[in-house]
Amino acid sequence: MEEEFRRRHKQDLFEVLSPFLEGAAPREYEVAAKKLGMTKGAVAVAVHRMRGRLLEILRSEVQQTVTDATETEAELRELLSALAKR
Repeated sequence: MEEEFRRRHKQDLFEVLSPFLEGAAPREYEVAAKKLGMTKGAVAVAVHRMRGRLLEILRSEVQQTVTDATETEAELRELLSALAKR
């Protein structure tokens, strides 16, 4: 995903917002907004879109590891569950 942002010349956006993908508190949106010259609402929307894109990327990667496409969602849930426990 970082490469996608770099290609669009939005590396600074990725660097500031990527901690929110790992669980940084939404109360920090105000700080991120100031750094990026955005509103808190725009930061929230950008983080929401980044999470959606990350899920798409993960789903695509998981699909490459299963033999039956119907297993994708179960495997994805298992992966997300394991990541949440760390």
